[in-house]
Amino acid sequence: MKKSLENKIEKYVNSTEYPFKVYYTETPVNFGGYEGYKYFFCYHCTNNIYKAFKSQRELEEFLNEELF
Repeated sequence: MKKSLENKIEKYVNSTEYPFKVYYTETPVNFGGYEGYKYFFCYHCTNNIYKAFKSQRELEEFLNEELF
């Protein structure tokens, strides 16, 4: 994964706040119904998936919309 994308992920995760604090993972706890997806933002404490993406391009487009 590109360093610039990792930086955007970190910036987005740090911008979220309780009760909607999220973290990034490639291996979510509750994976059901998300076959074919590779990248996830999950809520802290509940581990429910907030957003899922099939490609890095899709993930980066979401981050660009949210951060700028």
